[in-house]
Amino acid sequence: MIGVVREGKPAVERTFSVRAPLLVWAQVEKWTEVEIPSSVQSLAELDKFVGEAARKAGIDMTAPFPFRVTAHTHEIAMHIVNRQGRDAAGHEGHEAIKVNMPLTHAQVELIGFWSNKHTGVFKHMGSNVHVHGRTTDNKLSGHVDSVKIGTGKLWLPAQ
Repeated sequence: MIGVVREGKPAVERTFSVRAPLLVWAQVEKWTEVEIPSSVQSLAELDKFVGEAARKAGIDMTAPFPFRVTAHTHEIAMHIVNRQGRDAAGHEGHEAIKVNMPLTHAQVELIGFWSNKHTGVFKHMGSNVHVHGRTTDNKLSGHVDSVKIGTGKLWLPAQ
C-alpha cells in the first residue's frame, strides 16, 4: 500500500509498481503488545516510550528494530510527496512538493523503526524514530509529521 496523489488529492494504492527513494523493511513473525500510557501522546513521547519498552522487553538496542502502534488519535499530521517530475533538492524542495494530510479523531496504524543511530540514513536529526501511518479504513497513508495519541497499543517484535 502506498500513498499517492490522484487528481490533486491524497489516495492509497495497493501496488508493487512504484519507485521509492527510501525503503526500510523487516519481517516480524510475532509481536508483543504493550499498552501505551495516557502520558504518551506526542511523537517525541512515543520515541522515548518505544525505547524504554524495547529495553524492558530485551530487544537489542544496538540495532534498528521495527514497531507498530494501533491507536485512536486526537490529531495526526501526515504527508506524502507529490514529485511528478518536479525537482525536490534539499529541505525546501521537499517541503514544496509535500501534500499535507492533517486529520482529527482518526483510527490509525503506525509503522516505524527505532534506532539511536542512522541519523540521515532513515531517520531525522533529533529523533530515534521514523514513522509512517495509515488510517485503518485504508483511505490515507503517509509519513507521520506529528501526532496526539488518545489511546493505543505499542507492538514490539517478540523476543
